[in-house]
Amino acid sequence: MLEIEGDPQDAARTIIAALPGVRDVAPHGARLHAIVDDAAQRAAQIVAALLAGGVSECHVQRIDPSLEDVFVALVASQR
Repeated sequence: MLEIEGDPQDAARTIIAALPGVRDVAPHGARLHAIVDDAAQRAAQIVAALLAGGVSECHVQRIDPSLEDVFVALVASQR
């Protein structure tokens, strides 16, 4: 899982959701949480895509999923 900061957040979410290897992206307060297939590989791709898309001050870091993240993923998989 990756935690992403970028402004504007809506534009960042749209850009990230369209990238290969991104399974889900959702707001988590002032940041976004993205479930990806390979965090090490996707982090650099996300930063490059955000900068190319005009999203300023982007920052991406690998995080462990929270209990809320796990719950949201489970509920989404049941739909």
